[in-house]
Amino acid sequence: MKKLASIFLIVCIHSGSFEAQEIIGTMKPGEQYVYSNFNFDPTFAVTFGYVRCFELKMIERSLCISGDLTFPIFLMDFQHYRISLGTRLPLFNTRRWNIVNRLRILNKGTNNDIYQGNLLSLEEGFLLGYFLDQWYMAGELGYEKFLLIHIRHSSWYRKNVYAGAKDGWYSSTGGKFTFGLQGGYTFNDLIGVVLRLGIYKTEAFNDPVGVPFFANLGIVYHL
Repeated sequence: MKKLASIFLIVCIHSGSFEAQEIIGTMKPGEQYVYSNFNFDPTFAVTFGYVRCFELKMIERSLCISGDLTFPIFLMDFQHYRISLGTRLPLFNTRRWNIVNRLRILNKGTNNDIYQGNLLSLEEGFLLGYFLDQWYMAGELGYEKFLLIHIRHSSWYRKNVYAGAKDGWYSSTGGKFTFGLQGGYTFNDLIGVVLRLGIYKTEAFNDPVGVPFFANLGIVYHL
């Protein structure tokens, strides 16, 4: 059972954050966006999401709340997915330079001939960059902590591998770091594009099994 959980963790490390920076330029209260990202990290996937920004008058900051759904392009089903709910909050800003905090809760799932797996994780990240109303460039640092894994074994697995396999939730001590660069540009104040490139590291700062890098191309539409 622990071996299956470890295999699922490897899959989740490579499922990536799947998120191009959906906010282009400065974040303003009342603004809202829809976005779609095309991802390689390391599989091809597509993301659809929504963002809305609010004003926090007590601290004079704009809080943006986002939600999105991701699934592999070539499978186009909901048995392999990632759901994300998150916030973005500027922590420090000058006239052009900003430090932005990102906090997200993630649910990732997969289904195959051996098992059906579900992972719950929490991600904390920071952007440091040069932000204007029309474009921005930033570096990013993120850490995703894997919290809980649910494994349900298939009938094929019970018949051919181990009949006594137990389904259930298992705690996890795994996680991954993300290091990257990203930039975006808005055309006519309506449509924007975002490019995001970076690498993954395990908690021990080792390269993960497989492809250790990611690339995201995002399209943002301002409502």
